[in-house]
Amino acid sequence: MGDGRRRKFKLEDIVVITMYGTVGKITNIHEINGQFVYEVNHSDSLYYENALSLYSDYEGPLKKIEEINIEVFYRIGDIVFHEAYGTTEFQIIGICTEVWRYKDEGWEEVIYELIRIKDGEWLEAKESEIISVSNKHKESSHYKLLFNTHKHKDSQKHINKPQQVLKERYQTRKKIDQLLDSYNDYKILYEMFHDEIYKEKLELIVYKLQNYSKLDLY
Repeated sequence: MGDGRRRKFKLEDIVVITMYGTVGKITNIHEINGQFVYEVNHSDSLYYENALSLYSDYEGPLKKIEEINIEVFYRIGDIVFHEAYGTTEFQIIGICTEVWRYKDEGWEEVIYELIRIKDGEWLEAKESEIISVSNKHKESSHYKLLFNTHKHKDSQKHINKPQQVLKERYQTRKKIDQLLDSYNDYKILYEMFHDEIYKEKLELIVYKLQNYSKLDLY
């Protein structure tokens, strides 16, 4: 921030995204062409200062945000079986939640990302498809303790690290595809309405894509 201009907001500030009326927290700050832009709630979107207001200063309408508590039965690092693979062992490396809402109904679903320990093969599974290793082996609590500590350490050696790298690259390419889709949508809106807010969105997307261009994705 070489010109010494003061930022309007700082990290952890609670702000309102005025065009949506939604509340969030500043989680990162960047500078583009001498202007500060802000990341809110770790989102891929970035906002200029004029698109945000401190929550304490905001007087407009707010959208109600639903707070959802989702119970997760397994944790990252757990060793599990998958019902379709018998006693082949997998390790949980990620947990995703999907939230579905319609006018008269709604539900949540938990998806687990698994890696097969023997070769690093990646797999997604619903909670109902997973079988706990500790539930499968019921010899004794002492056995479970030894299994959880010793087996967990050994399993780390068998995870195919290149497979994890490939998965991370796939997820990054997926984010890039989403940014390109958003760019095309905002480009159409800007050409139709010539609203500066759409032009700003295009510039922010280009900024994000430039950051991704530095990564090795193949």
